[in-house]
Amino acid sequence: MKTALAIFLGFFTFTSNGQNYVDIARYSYGNNPVNGYDSSEKRKIEELGFQSSFSILLNEKTVILTGFTAYIILYRFHFK
Repeated sequence: MKTALAIFLGFFTFTSNGQNYVDIARYSYGNNPVNGYDSSEKRKIEELGFQSSFSILLNEKTVILTGFTAYIILYRFHFK
């Protein structure tokens, strides 16, 4: 059983290459127009996102990537 599993997994090889750069900052914005959905009130949804990355160099081949992500979601209700 172990030999069959080893042969099966032996057919799958993965090769990966790292990028030569890191995104330092990314932002996104989403806007949903006024919708009624299931209720009588109408709402508008806006989303704003920001992501920042920092790299800490340990040696020539080792880097630690760290950072933070923030999202703001705004709901605006329009009543009849």
